[in-house]
Amino acid sequence: FTYDFVPNTGGNLDYENKTQKPLRNVYVEMKEWGTDLLINSFNTDDNGQISYLLPTTIAKVYFEISAEIKSPSIIIQDNTNANAKWVMGRGTGSGFTISGDTTILSSSLNLDCGWTGTNAAGSYSGPRAAAPFAIFDSIYSAVKKFKAARPTANFPALTVAWSTDNNATSGNIAAGDIGTTYYSPTESRIYVLGMADDDTDEFDRHVIVHEWGHFFEDKLSRSDSEGGAHSAGDVKDMSLAFSEGWGNAVSGMVFDPDITYVDTSGTRQQSAYTFNLESSSDPSPGWYSEVSVQQILFDLYDSGGGEAFDTLALGVGPIYDVFTGPQKMTPALTSIFSFISSLKTMRPDLLTGINAITTNRGIDPV
Repeated sequence: FTYDFVPNTGGNLDYENKTQKPLRNVYVEMKEWGTDLLINSFNTDDNGQISYLLPTTIAKVYFEISAEIKSPSIIIQDNTNANAKWVMGRGTGSGFTISGDTTILSSSLNLDCGWTGTNAAGSYSGPRAAAPFAIFDSIYSAVKKFKAARPTANFPALTVAWSTDNNATSGNIAAGDIGTTYYSPTESRIYVLGMADDDTDEFDRHVIVHEWGHFFEDKLSRSDSEGGAHSAGDVKDMSLAFSEGWGNAVSGMVFDPDITYVDTSGTRQQSAYTFNLESSSDPSPGWYSEVSVQQILFDLYDSGGGEAFDTLALGVGPIYDVFTGPQKMTPALTSIFSFISSLKTMRPDLLTGINAITTNRGIDPV
């Protein structure tokens, strides 16, 4: 099972260079053609594959592919259709005929992005079947990254709301007026923009994982951010600056070495806001800057990036430990101060390296 992935590395959605990626760990039901009898259900592997020994009485099958993972529970829903789960049926008009050992090729099981034509003159002319699965796969990448470092990590249930009607106007969520892509802690849900020629985020994987980072804070750690408008160069409340900087940084950690944050929008999705997660301009460096926070956290994680002051390469494990331990329980408001103080307490062997990183970003040793 595969889906169309549309890259955005050039600062726009590049439909002309789409690839097919495996549908990893998605929930699939195999049914008998003609009777709709459920034969079995599966979770695909990381190659997007399943295998099964069928009874000889089954001659034809078809599949229903859900934008869902069972463990941890992640479901992509349509907020403009009573929160129905996104499910794609895949057959060939008469099902897949099974005769002895039968391999069904990914060309028959690919979920299309729906785009026809070039980047400059094309349009969505068919169902955008790949979109909810692209969202799903970005979140699965984040879960997989942290589970690899901390296998006992327990992620609570998460729902994601996406629709082709989701637009940048705030108002009636059931009609798609979600305002922006965001995480709602009261619902444990991420809302994702999807209106073509306005702002679509399903293939903006750094944006998706940024919001997953807020889910991570909410459910596994703590955030004292009150939210609100924010951008590079702003001087903000320290809790807001930390939370937004974390969201940016974790997207780079998950997709390393792809550390260019891209948020596409506009006509045919050919415009974008982009920045480098490690070396982007920081007009107002300090504890009140989300750019400073993102760069500090990424410097702690990465393998140096060629910067003389950055001698640490902790990976996501120790960062997870701080978030789920002392950062969650700190009596202070959450900020870069509470995080760095906690990291130093847990890893006193890193004091010199930590001080070098924070000093370089305009913050005195914590």
